[in-house]
Amino acid sequence: PILGDYLYMTLLDTNGGSALAVRWKNEVPDLLLHFKERGEVSVTRMDPGEAPDKDDDLAVGENVHDFLGGVEALREFARGDDAESVICAMKKSVTSIYAMILKLEGLETVELSGSRVQCRKYEVRLSYACPLAIDPGTTIEDLRTSHFPEKSSAEVSALFHRVTGADTPAAVTGRRFAFPVSVAVFNRVMNREREFEGPFGLDESLTLWCDPSTGMPVKIRGSFHGATVEFELSGGG
Repeated sequence: PILGDYLYMTLLDTNGGSALAVRWKNEVPDLLLHFKERGEVSVTRMDPGEAPDKDDDLAVGENVHDFLGGVEALREFARGDDAESVICAMKKSVTSIYAMILKLEGLETVELSGSRVQCRKYEVRLSYACPLAIDPGTTIEDLRTSHFPEKSSAEVSALFHRVTGADTPAAVTGRRFAFPVSVAVFNRVMNREREFEGPFGLDESLTLWCDPSTGMPVKIRGSFHGATVEFELSGGG
């Protein structure tokens, strides 16, 4: 269960290893996302009383997960030694890809269900993400001009490496990745007129604590629908 009426399930194909993410609202299946290789996903709408309506394959980016896949990617990151990461997850469509940009702040002991647990503390920035194809001849400066005008070339280069694992666009020519972008760039690229609203009403800035042994997120502080709250996500196990 995710926040009230929403349910989410990830089914794993034991033969091919691909994920089928099924989303429900009010316990009625309404969307099936089939993640494929090379950053594509097919969307099948499961409206009650109607035949399933399959959309064309959408190119979302090799680094895009369904929401539960994003949680597992977070756990893997929080168990490791890296201090920064970018994790992208898709809610419903290519206009609902979110990026979680994490930066390790250090270790901190927190109270969880009456126990004191030492956790890794992360400052988190949420943003929209846009799929971006790396065309032949693309340079870091090209990417900065088209998608990251607010960043320096050095910042774009560092972000590019965190997302793709490559030092230069030439190393990943022909591939597609989702990158976190500003709301202004998102609206221009996606032809939208939005203010930022994170999944389930999350605001852009959060603080997250994770158990270092399991990677499990255990506590979160931030603004939800305009109200600042702090709550436990698990007992720390």
